[in-house]
Amino acid sequence: MDAFELLPSQDEIAAGREAMLEWDASLGSASLTGDLSELRLAPGVKEGFARA
Repeated sequence: MDAFELLPSQDEIAAGREAMLEWDASLGSASLTGDLSELRLAPGVKEGFARA
């Protein structure tokens, strides 16, 4: 992911990220997010998100 930040233009960074989205699209959202139900959040995370 950091390699995208080294690209010389915002357009190239955006194109690289779009390509990464296509790689994961074939997996389906259930496959990509299935383990999130077991995620443990650090204390204060929900409050921090609420501030955004």
